[in-house]
Amino acid sequence: MHRHRAFLIAAALLACVAATQACAAVFCVATPLALSQAMLTAENNAQDDTIRLVVGTYALSSEIDYYADVGETYKLTILGGFDPGCASGSAAADATVIDGQDATRIFTISARGEVDIGRITFAHAKPAQYLGGALSVATTAGDIYLFRNVFAVNQAPSGAGGGALYIQVPAAHSGYLWNNLFLANTSSGGGAVSAYNLGNMYITGNTVVANSLFNHTGIGGGLDIAGSGHYWLTNNILWDNENTDVYDQSGHTDYANNDLGTKDGLAPLSESNELNVNPGFLGIFSFLPGPTSPLVNAGNDAAPGGIGGCCDASGGPRKLGMHVDIGAYEVDLVFRDSFGT
Repeated sequence: MHRHRAFLIAAALLACVAATQACAAVFCVATPLALSQAMLTAENNAQDDTIRLVVGTYALSSEIDYYADVGETYKLTILGGFDPGCASGSAAADATVIDGQDATRIFTISARGEVDIGRITFAHAKPAQYLGGALSVATTAGDIYLFRNVFAVNQAPSGAGGGALYIQVPAAHSGYLWNNLFLANTSSGGGAVSAYNLGNMYITGNTVVANSLFNHTGIGGGLDIAGSGHYWLTNNILWDNENTDVYDQSGHTDYANNDLGTKDGLAPLSESNELNVNPGFLGIFSFLPGPTSPLVNAGNDAAPGGIGGCCDASGGPRKLGMHVDIGAYEVDLVFRDSFGT
């Protein structure tokens, strides 16, 4: 057995509590090799696994995969933003960057239990085949939570969907996309996200902007949603994506409190409090709405599936002021005060 992997397994065993209680493995990783080996160990160790990524940039030369063994129906959690030693961490995504170097996908995850991934920037992924440019995640029995991540400048293979993300949610379970930024990703369909949902999927508080399609043709430059499950799209900015911001192949979708440019496909189940306005970002490289933006205080505080926990994509409070803002970021109180709110 490789010496480093033996160390990881030993560390995981030390994280277990008494045999009469649940057992969990915690990995603290700071290099691509350690990350890959932690994922490999987690595939078949019969425990809930938490992989903590130390702050920094992880430049990948090859894809990191997780294929759960039969019977490995345990939870997999991957979190970025930790200090060396992983005793504490940041709630923001930008401190931990996984870079595909325009050569590979970052993660393929095929799980049999719950999957949680948060506080990571996925950048410059470019795989040679299959769905999902930066991340392909599916589970046969469990919920999926993707929260406070940034997906920027990723590309799916030609002919494949999900420039940043492909997500597959099983029947009787739920998927949660909370407070993520999807920027400048490219694919043949679903420039940012391709989703296949057989259960319930809550797409809430995301900013999906400037994603594109190969050869300027295809469907859903932002989101391409499909499957027989129920979708709720709430509090999202879906703007300036190529062709259409949302292509709805499901028809089982409720839209509320989004800033949505264009959509196509099947008619929704319902629409309420929808906006179709320029988001009014602070600047050309900022995705924070300005103080006079109509998106400030325009979100739904009681979004189906929740507003995404404590924090927005920057790690700040998810709700400031009278109501939650639309999009992945809350406007700072300094700007609110100057605006008189």
